[in-house]
Amino acid sequence: AALGAHITFAACDPGDRDAAVALLESVPAGHPLTAVFHCAGTVNDAVVQNLTAGQVEEVMRVKADAAWNLHELTRDADLSAFVLYSSVAGLLGGPGQGSYTAANAFLDALARHRQDRGAAATSLAWGYWDLESGMSGRLTDADRA
Repeated sequence: AALGAHITFAACDPGDRDAAVALLESVPAGHPLTAVFHCAGTVNDAVVQNLTAGQVEEVMRVKADAAWNLHELTRDADLSAFVLYSSVAGLLGGPGQGSYTAANAFLDALARHRQDRGAAATSLAWGYWDLESGMSGRLTDADRA
């Protein structure tokens, strides 16, 4: 605030298009949206023969559907940043992580799509963060090998 910046943090499930629309409509015209950070993620792992449509939908909704909604709903905004938290799994895959791999590959492709159209876009393909917590907290030594 001392430098004249005004930052508002808002929680929203952007996988719910109506919720995302409502949040974006609440942004005051005098302080337009200038950046989007999509940092959500979830895992629901299963090998292909045990994978259910519900598991795929859950992972895709949180990452891919949400990112697409944010992309479409901010298409005409003058954004300085559109940042997607992806995963190295989108490049390398992992046992039982077909949905997670596909969702993160989608984020990487969406960033490229935006860049090709001259729009702001960065996809950060993160590796493990903290092996004791978060999505990687439940991994065994065999999973990490």
